[in-house]
Amino acid sequence: ELCGLLPSTAYALQMRCTRWRLPGHWSNWSPSLELTTTQRAPTVRMDTWWRQRQLDPRTVDVQLFWQPVPLEEDRGQIQGYLVSWRPSDQAGADPMLCNTTELNCTFQLPSEAREVILEAYNTAGTSHPTPVVFLESGGPPLGRLHTMARDPHSLWVGWEPPSPQPRGYVIEWGLGPPSPSGSPKMWRMEHNGSIAGTLLQENIRPFQLYEITVTPLYQDTKGPSQHIYAYSQEM
Repeated sequence: ELCGLLPSTAYALQMRCTRWRLPGHWSNWSPSLELTTTQRAPTVRMDTWWRQRQLDPRTVDVQLFWQPVPLEEDRGQIQGYLVSWRPSDQAGADPMLCNTTELNCTFQLPSEAREVILEAYNTAGTSHPTPVVFLESGGPPLGRLHTMARDPHSLWVGWEPPSPQPRGYVIEWGLGPPSPSGSPKMWRMEHNGSIAGTLLQENIRPFQLYEITVTPLYQDTKGPSQHIYAYSQEM
């Protein structure tokens, strides 16, 4: 029995032998045998964000986004993600909304729905469920939002932290008008509620106008999202 091996890892095994309690020489090494250990269920935390659009008085369209954050160095390989929802008047298995390998999915829910469940999975099982609660916007707003181009491929966005201090922030950025409607946006969650700004370096190109949105997050609510436009520095 071999101990201390990592899950979902390929190993090459060779053996040689000698006589026990008798004099002798070691044999030559055997041919190499390649083995792969079994997987373990993913051990990750999910940072999540969403956008909602009211389709009619009874239905809302939801775009859910997530980013897996490893909780251990050996986090387990992720093969896909599951999003489910259980109506309050229904028992049994949760209805499946998405089964995807992407980091987002779109689905429709009744307007009164306030929570879905997100899980990562592989052949060994699923991660600990992450409840995604659709927070109402009732918290204090940010103070003044400002931005500055540091170089052609980064933008600094800063703000005056509100009181009481948030538990974190969600920052979104993407091309501003006249970019096509539905152009993809980047997003990031900052868990340190005491910060007063952050540097955006992903997907920033020179000669472009960007729309940046910052939303403060509180324990049971969120503050109103605030927007600002900024040009990346010209080369």
